[in-house]
Amino acid sequence: MITTNTPKHSIAHRLKRVGQWCFLYLLSFLFSWMLSSCQSHPKTPPHIVIYTKVGCPRCSTAISILHQKQLKFEEKSIGQREWATEMWKELRKNGHSPGQSITMPVLIVDSTLYYNLPEIQKFFTGL
Repeated sequence: MITTNTPKHSIAHRLKRVGQWCFLYLLSFLFSWMLSSCQSHPKTPPHIVIYTKVGCPRCSTAISILHQKQLKFEEKSIGQREWATEMWKELRKNGHSPGQSITMPVLIVDSTLYYNLPEIQKFFTGL
């Protein structure tokens, strides 16, 4: 049997086709891997520390919202000197001047300090 060597059947043509298939396979593999890795790592919950004051209605509201959202948090009541000192140290470290009043609660969310929050409900919407 005599075969003709047309460009369609040439080795170079076949290698090119194999290369295209390998490339497409590699792309599909990478795409599926990226998609699965995004889905398998849910958003990490924030680390929350909340400084509260006994009898503070805004503090109670904040605690209630955190419970409703099922977020883990560490509550530190400034009625204890240790926590009050720690809170003021954090405030000074972030530019708050001594003698200025603050509106409770004071929160630290993932190492970012928040205080004098105008609307507690809106603040927690993004968490």
